Amino acid sequence: MNPSIQQFFVERPRIDLLLQEAIKRPVVTVTAAAGYGKTHAVYSFIHRHPFALVWIAFTPRDNAEDQFWEDFTAAMRELSEETAGALAEIGFPSTDRKFDRYMRIPLKDVEPGTKYIIVFDDFHLIHNKDVLRFIERSITSVFPNITSILINRTAIPLNLISLEAKGLLAQITQEDLKFSRDEMRDYFTLRNIDPPEQKAEAVYNTTEGWAFAIKLAGEILVREQALDWELGEYGPNAFKSNIFSLIEKEIISIVSPELKKFLVKLSLIDIHQADLLREIGSPELLGELGSIGAFINLDTYTHIYRIHPLLLEYLSGLSDELEKKEKEEVYLKAAKWSFDKGQKLNAIGYYDKAGDYAELFKVMYTMPFIMDERTATTLLAIMLRVPPFLYDENPIAWTIRIRLYNNLGRLEETETELPDIIKKLEARDDAITNPVVARALTGLYNLWGFKGNMVSHSTGDYGFSACFEKACAYFKTSGHVVGPPVSVYGIGSYLCRVGLQHPNMESYFNAMELCAASLAYTMGGCASGLDDLTRAEFAFFEGDLFRAEELSYRVIKKARDTAQYEIENRAYFFLLRIGLHTGDAVLIKNILKEMEKQLSEPYYSNRYIYHDIVTGWFYVQIGQQGKIAPWLKNNFEKNDLNSVVLGQERLVKAKYHFVSREYPLALACLQDNGGQFALKTFLLGQIETGALEAVCRYKSGDKETSFEILKETCEAASGDGLYMPFTELGRDMRTLTAAALEETKVPFNRVILERIHLSASAYAKRLALVEKEFQSETEQQKTPYEPLSPRERKTLWGLYH
Repeated sequence: MNPSIQQFFVERPRIDLLLQEAIKRPVVTVTAAAGYGKTHAVYSFIHRHPFALVWIAFTPRDNAEDQFWEDFTAAMRELSEETAGALAEIGFPSTDRKFDRYMRIPLKDVEPGTKYIIVFDDFHLIHNKDVLRFIERSITSVFPNITSILINRTAIPLNLISLEAKGLLAQITQEDLKFSRDEMRDYFTLRNIDPPEQKAEAVYNTTEGWAFAIKLAGEILVREQALDWELGEYGPNAFKSNIFSLIEKEIISIVSPELKKFLVKLSLIDIHQADLLREIGSPELLGELGSIGAFINLDTYTHIYRIHPLLLEYLSGLSDELEKKEKEEVYLKAAKWSFDKGQKLNAIGYYDKAGDYAELFKVMYTMPFIMDERTATTLLAIMLRVPPFLYDENPIAWTIRIRLYNNLGRLEETETELPDIIKKLEARDDAITNPVVARALTGLYNLWGFKGNMVSHSTGDYGFSACFEKACAYFKTSGHVVGPPVSVYGIGSYLCRVGLQHPNMESYFNAMELCAASLAYTMGGCASGLDDLTRAEFAFFEGDLFRAEELSYRVIKKARDTAQYEIENRAYFFLLRIGLHTGDAVLIKNILKEMEKQLSEPYYSNRYIYHDIVTGWFYVQIGQQGKIAPWLKNNFEKNDLNSVVLGQERLVKAKYHFVSREYPLALACLQDNGGQFALKTFLLGQIETGALEAVCRYKSGDKETSFEILKETCEAASGDGLYMPFTELGRDMRTLTAAALEETKVPFNRVILERIHLSASAYAKRLALVEKEFQSETEQQKTPYEPLSPRERKTLWGLYH
């Protein structure tokens, strides 16, 4: 601790005993009005014990989920860089999927012998329902050695009734925090103040034990050793304006002009880390902070200056005294510091306030290519208010804007704006000679190609490959050299993005071949193996397993060499399904091991999502749905997955509900709301969802609809012989096709139906071998029923026929 900064913490054994008892429970609430010493009481208690501490002081900006998560992660970094990195990867846990992943992190990282304290200070500033819901779920998921302390001015807006009923909630109130006469005397003694008994009694009677007023009285008495002001108007019910008058009179008026300006600068930012403050002010100014008394404290554990909220609020009202240039300087230093610490959203926010859009664009350019909807919406709002002339000065900004449109599925804006942007840039005299313009055109043509690929299933237009060729041409003139892959290519529900009305597969394959080659060239290996993966998917759905397997292994080699983890993962998915089809348990086990290795790749941002989806599909297929990730079992959660690149999770959810005999839920999942990227808008998706819907409706007793859907889906699949989705339904499809073959009202193509019936029957037999291989020894030894007698078997066969 800086020795020039004096800390005045009076020891309060009574409060310490309350807190000592309280932290035996998982949740503690400390509730009192402003100025009752809530923060100081908790702070002074904790710092006298060897706890592992995380202190989160909320600000109004934390009502934005992503901003809250960035600050939450930064606070956790004080405990563990590894934990903070894992938290940053999953993003704000707005869904069961993310919350389940979040809960796995402390399970791994919390050390049993250590007591952890997580403090949520200034809780009254949070009103965002999603943030409150996360905190509620987090603190009520009890860990034996973690205690959460919630400091608030009013009642905590969380549902803690269940904890209270179980005796797991401790509550410290305003009455508990009031200073007693003896504690007030102890505080004055600590400050070397010895007022006469009559004056001390007058202070106490007027303040009613209100810590804030006692501190202010101490600030006066320490200089004057006399009580020369009327305390009556500054009791607990005083107006804020009167409190601000006291701050002005007794604190601000006595500090140097330089320190006052420094304090006002600090009110502009929400981050008060010691190393950042040293960049904003001189060491001498930091040393002078001691003259503020107990209203500014240096947390020696986290190296954060904790400034009393009322003082900060007062100082923010003086911000007009700063010149524009002085404010910009503070914002720029805070932005650079945030970016260096990996807090990109903070950096973007401060660069935006400073008006330094050139640096803001640089930070945005480093953001992931595919982001969740909330973050992309926030960034797009900033880009839309950027002055037009800045786009001319920084052409790379256009690529950021269009990328955000594509990311959010707002393709109408892309279609409207992109041609004019490209035309404007290409009309410049330096379009080819200026490396910055050429690089921007490279990115814009790639984005135009992405957009064309994204909608090709509905347009049937595969000419998007020409955009990628143009991108290559501009990349050559830019002189830009890329090192590692610029991005991991995000793949959607299906690689073959063709619709039922436009199944020209060979044209699509050729376009994807040009796409993969162009992106690999202009983006440092991005999309390597994508063309082979597209062909592997189609070969698998055709039932050409040898070809699909050969291509999948080729994809894995290319993708692994260029860090294209999502492409590699999808190749594993096909190999896993091939293993189920052939009954090759050894292959399956090897693939599962390789997928597990991917979880250690720090730059594979979506690894847990994809791993959960693929393994979830596998476990449902072999009848071990209890092993799938909890978020895939919940059909009611708000889905935050990016619909542009995902959707396969809906099929896994539907399969889970189907095998769990929850047929209405399964059918609800199949009626997905993916809009223009819904599974049924793709040829392969329509076949896969149609086959599952047919068996689902048959199981639920709606045979007439089941037969109609089966007929329509078979007709859609017959053109290219895409029968694998039927085969993979095994026993259930065998039962449905057997019934359909007996049906006379619906004119089925009996040849196709018999083919599906035989392949589903064979698949079911091989699947049974894999199921047995993956059963635990206990499950294998357990006999669920007594063996049937010959008479019982004969009777059951008779009923069957």
